[in-house]
Amino acid sequence: MGIKLLKKENQIKKIISFVMILSFFFLLACDKGMNLKVEEISQNELVDLNPVNGGEMVLPLTNMEGKNPLLTDNEEYYQFMKLVYDSLFISTPGGKYIPSLAEHYEYSNDGYTVSVTIKDNVRWQDGEPFTAYDVADTFNAIRKLPPTSAYYKLLRNAVGTCNPFNPETFARAVVFDERNVDFQFDKPYANVLEMLTFPILPSHLYDEEGMLTHENFKIMGTGPFQFNSEEENQEIILERNPNFYGKNPYIEKIHGKILNSKENMDNAFETAQIDLARSREFDWDKYDGNSRVDYEEFYTNELDFLAFNLNSPIFQGSNGKAIRQAIARGVNKKRIIESMYLNKADEAFFLLHSELYPGNLLENKIYYNMEAGKELLRNVGYKDRDEDGLLEDGDGNTIRIGVTTNSYNYIRRTIADLIIDDLRTMGIDAYPAYPPVEGEERYDENSRLEQWNTYYEALKKGDFQLALVGMNFSGTPDLGVLLYSGAIGSTNLANYSNKAMDQRIVQLSIYGLDRDEKSLYNSINDAFIDDCPYVPLYFKRGALLKDKKIKGLIHPSPYYLFRDVKDVYIPKELR
Repeated sequence: MGIKLLKKENQIKKIISFVMILSFFFLLACDKGMNLKVEEISQNELVDLNPVNGGEMVLPLTNMEGKNPLLTDNEEYYQFMKLVYDSLFISTPGGKYIPSLAEHYEYSNDGYTVSVTIKDNVRWQDGEPFTAYDVADTFNAIRKLPPTSAYYKLLRNAVGTCNPFNPETFARAVVFDERNVDFQFDKPYANVLEMLTFPILPSHLYDEEGMLTHENFKIMGTGPFQFNSEEENQEIILERNPNFYGKNPYIEKIHGKILNSKENMDNAFETAQIDLARSREFDWDKYDGNSRVDYEEFYTNELDFLAFNLNSPIFQGSNGKAIRQAIARGVNKKRIIESMYLNKADEAFFLLHSELYPGNLLENKIYYNMEAGKELLRNVGYKDRDEDGLLEDGDGNTIRIGVTTNSYNYIRRTIADLIIDDLRTMGIDAYPAYPPVEGEERYDENSRLEQWNTYYEALKKGDFQLALVGMNFSGTPDLGVLLYSGAIGSTNLANYSNKAMDQRIVQLSIYGLDRDEKSLYNSINDAFIDDCPYVPLYFKRGALLKDKKIKGLIHPSPYYLFRDVKDVYIPKELR
């Protein structure tokens, strides 16, 4: 799909292949009397042949309230601490979950229990053995986190919107022995592996109360790096963990430089104060050919979409359905992606990214086709009766639709205008229904957040016709958030209700040995295309910016930005 990955990982193979091919042609040339022009291989290409230990790296942090990873809502600290704390399972860039500290796992026949065997000979960074008691105690503590906590939300999302959730009773962790732990659930949930991606804390240092506070918290994990020292409000320093159970990192130390805000991150990277940073803009192509900066792109589950208010008369009945289906075909998503995101987004066809699991299981897609959209409207009796460019029904009424969004967001407001332009081209009498913005520079981040909250409350109340919205799904998207009828009045913004869809959403959330996952996802997708409660527009991409002194691939994802930092290195001559 054109997503750029750094080429360093393949350079060794390329150089070896080049040498072999060159040798072949050299022999051939000697035989044929050919004159060969041999180009010199640069030092930057050859340096990858010799990974070496040592060197230091600087990563960004922003001011945080405390050091306990279970309690943090600071995105930078969340990502940074993944270098220190490990979990039973981790997500892959492709959207699946694989074992990390888990060596083996299996579901019981009824799906109510998942038994996990942890890796042997894993030690905490103080040398104490890592055991199943650490896993169980951390899991049982997480169940008592407040609903605003990221890891409470992790459990809630994995259970699914369609299922009731009581954190105290939905599950418990029971230790069988020092290497084996059972997770026992009140239902056979399908997304258990996602639940088990939480950072595990040492129970030899903390009881349950200690795991749920920042007070007197000591950073101690089982990951590739360990805590070294801290300069308050300046930096946190990590060093290689000599007790790491896996391959030891090449990098000797990592400095977490504490910046005042996310806005300072761009400048810190541009001025080489930090070595890695997630791009906050979509213009990272500007670094192509840059002598200092490289980048790795990655897919995300950040989706922008249109929500139809199905309680609005214009979208009801057979005519309303035809209007929704026409709009789904009449929005030029590629124009938005090219003009607003510089081609750093991927066209969306459903609520799942088509390049990630399980979105890559889907077979049917709706593409941009303005003429097909117009035909749908003609088939239900709409035509331009007075030749003003707008379609009317038999009574002369236009298809009058207000398009709204959080207008303090300049990008969203501009995209809403592009969509209105598309709809009017189709003959729909679309108009902006968002608040006007004057003197945009006056609106700080707090003002924008306040406007977003006001906007979202209006959406939940159904005070709109057609809304442009964004949503950041988790690693395993909970489709019930938008499609389950029980979420009407909260996250089901379209007020969409379909009993057959509800049944499929519930079935999707439940584990079953004989479940045909591909067929289930496709049946949901087909019903979605027909009912058309939403129009998925695009999934934004992300990029990890890298100083070129760092050699190797990191394979970032939104949930594990510094995934393979343990595998990269800095050549001596570039330190």
